[in-house]
Amino acid sequence: MVLHVNTLLAQLDDTLQAQKRFIGHAAHQFRTPLSSLRLESELMLAQNLPEEVRTRAERIKRISDRMIRLGEQLLVLAKADASTSPRDSLERLDLCEWSRNTGGEWFTSARDKGMQLQLIAPDQPVWIDADPILLGELLSNLIDNALNYGVGGNNQLSIRINANPPSLAVEDNGAGIQEQEAQQVFEAFYRSPSQAHKGRGAGLGLAIVREIAVVHGAWVKLNSRPQFPGTQIMVIFPGPRIGTRLRRQRFQSED
Repeated sequence: MVLHVNTLLAQLDDTLQAQKRFIGHAAHQFRTPLSSLRLESELMLAQNLPEEVRTRAERIKRISDRMIRLGEQLLVLAKADASTSPRDSLERLDLCEWSRNTGGEWFTSARDKGMQLQLIAPDQPVWIDADPILLGELLSNLIDNALNYGVGGNNQLSIRINANPPSLAVEDNGAGIQEQEAQQVFEAFYRSPSQAHKGRGAGLGLAIVREIAVVHGAWVKLNSRPQFPGTQIMVIFPGPRIGTRLRRQRFQSED
């Protein structure tokens, strides 16, 4: 029975890896023609066009931008696999300093949305072991999600770092997330019916956040109204331990 279960788990792993590879290859193949389409629309918009033609060119550019972003997210999902993440990609970094540098890249986008972005962090370093590229995608998706759906209240957007346990949270003062949707929002392609009109995303942002958290041995906690005045999504890390990886455990037969 032990051998049979191990065989089934091995087959399941092979199937999941094949799906990951297909998603990655498909997203990569779509990226080149979509980039060409976006470039053509940008070249058209640089010219003097009739209003009707300009409107259609702008629509083509918006759709191509969305599809390119979707492809990028699918590539991240394909990479964010706890069973294949290379140990060497984990680096020891100060979560405070890293968030200050990476979060600072979003000041302009936040200002354009009419929101103020701030970092709340301790004075002392908060060390974790992480893949900087995947961690950057995690923070980018959290901030992008807050900018799209967290407008409201005093339009304050915060990146909060806690030391014990090491954690990173993005907080907004928006309308919040309904309790019955607290788990669904982390499912791929899920979009809340009440919020779908606010953004042009495909519903992959928080699914990517969850997958990247799993790769790092971390877990995600969502707080919203009435417990929190808006929405807080917190990623709690296990602390520095190089080589942390979660993978499916197989049954071992006893001697």
